[in-house]
Amino acid sequence: MYIYEHYGVTQDDLSADEPVAIIGMACRLPPSLGSPTAFWEFLLEGRRTVRDMPEERLEPYLSSSPRIAAVLRRAASRGSYLDDIKGFDAGFFGISPREAEQIDPQQRLLLEVAWEALERSGIPPTRLRGTEAGVFVAANAFDYATRAFGDVSALEPWSVNGSMLFAMANRISYTRDLRGPSMVVDTACAGSLTALHLACQSLWRNETPLVMVAGAHVMAGPTLTVALGAAQATAPDGMSKTFDKDANGYGRGEGAAVLVLKRLSDAARDGNNVLGVIRATGVFQDGRSDGMMAPNAAAQEHMLRRVYSRAGIELSTVDYVEAHGTGTPVGDRAEIEALGWVFGAGRPPSRPLLVGSVKPNVGHLEAGAGLVGVIKVIQALGQGLIPRTLYDELNPDIDWDGLSIRPVSETTAWPAGDRPRRAGVSSFGFGGTIAHVVLEQAPPPPARMRDVTSSDKARRESRVYPVSAMSEAGLRDVARNLTQWLTHNPEVSMASVGFTLAAGRSHLVERGAVIARDREELLAGLSSLASDDGADFSRARAVTEAEPVWVFSGHGAQWPEMGRGLLEHNAAFTAAVEGLDAVYARNSG
Repeated sequence: MYIYEHYGVTQDDLSADEPVAIIGMACRLPPSLGSPTAFWEFLLEGRRTVRDMPEERLEPYLSSSPRIAAVLRRAASRGSYLDDIKGFDAGFFGISPREAEQIDPQQRLLLEVAWEALERSGIPPTRLRGTEAGVFVAANAFDYATRAFGDVSALEPWSVNGSMLFAMANRISYTRDLRGPSMVVDTACAGSLTALHLACQSLWRNETPLVMVAGAHVMAGPTLTVALGAAQATAPDGMSKTFDKDANGYGRGEGAAVLVLKRLSDAARDGNNVLGVIRATGVFQDGRSDGMMAPNAAAQEHMLRRVYSRAGIELSTVDYVEAHGTGTPVGDRAEIEALGWVFGAGRPPSRPLLVGSVKPNVGHLEAGAGLVGVIKVIQALGQGLIPRTLYDELNPDIDWDGLSIRPVSETTAWPAGDRPRRAGVSSFGFGGTIAHVVLEQAPPPPARMRDVTSSDKARRESRVYPVSAMSEAGLRDVARNLTQWLTHNPEVSMASVGFTLAAGRSHLVERGAVIARDREELLAGLSSLASDDGADFSRARAVTEAEPVWVFSGHGAQWPEMGRGLLEHNAAFTAAVEGLDAVYARNSG
């Protein structure tokens, strides 16, 4: 009951407005940040990543003419890019290499990061098969589709599902056999918070017991960057200078982020680890302003007041806001003024509203930007620290003191008080969609959960630690990654490790098991598994009982009577068919 009492309600009177629990997070951010932990360390170190657009993305466009080549190199050269958008384990997801070549890198990223988010939540992805789990994805980049459909002669049967935005959610649902709502949202840079808003609504209406919310953005080509540069929306040097006097546009970034959500009551019932809580969400519109891409401070003020009023949250209890903060002179000023009008009134000078933005670190992920901010804030709520926002000199045209707003110029302690830590996250889209999410520190887990996850028996007991993958090479990688994780997280109990590997991971076809009494023996066994020396582990391939299936591999009817030719001239094929004939004979009648 503690979790419910923490919010002043009991389990019996939980309504459609109960908080939503974030139980899993995963991300892939530039340059090669592969987890929320790596992202958090990157923020605490105060690092940023900006470089030239990779040459292979520009190359197909450079041969058009010298003039076009010059424009592209000038307008599309800088941004926050992932190191690798080609690497993808197609076989892991049951996708042929030929089809994988036709799939937008954004889809590939989402498949991988969604799997990681579920596993980080302790839910084996294979366990969701056939359930009403939902998928809400935000995406708006169409560079890959522009390239794919630019050469008509290169189109294949997979080009549509591989390139169109709708498939980014549908691909996840199809691959995992999920039956809940599945949709893609495009409200430009407000996309992922809009998707989060819709996902929470779906949970509150009991349409689905669990949802994945995702945002992805990959700049597979230079066309949209050139167009945004022409609109003077982007910074020539590719850097978002949020709150800075030299702010001159935003720097584009790419990557993917995924959250796994449940109603708080369901998460408590199921024993999930709650990372943070969503108290309220809202999506509004700028309306008429100086231009379709121009901000409207009055509309932002209205949105903020409505979101907090509907949630019944006192404005003075909000400690921090992760601002949209793109680094445009007009946009930054409008946003800070709106925040000051809403949160600054009556706030003591000793406790101004703290604001920050992640965009100077990893760039602006557009459709995925809001979720990147959420992942940052969830970790800040849990760690009790707010990373500094990177800027050189504050914009002097903003009345920071008069508005009772203070940017986080140094990593700042976020002390615990007599209430949970609370923060807001904002995202604003090109076309005027404005969105806001209210986040809160997770309640402490019940005592029984603390007992299970934090203690190890004093006596040395042997335990089985299972690991699995879809291939032998993948199994070695899993062992290697687990070894690294255990080395960097010595405080995690062996009981927790064993339980997670046994009950919180999918058990795939290539399997290994290490029997160990303590951490040292486990690390030694995993090291043997990673090097495949066979010394301290057991390995096997899973065999499943199933009806006989005859799979005739091929991509269509390009070769008439190819089966007959194989039957006559290929001994292995003939033997396989004769074996199937015997199986059918035994099972007929």
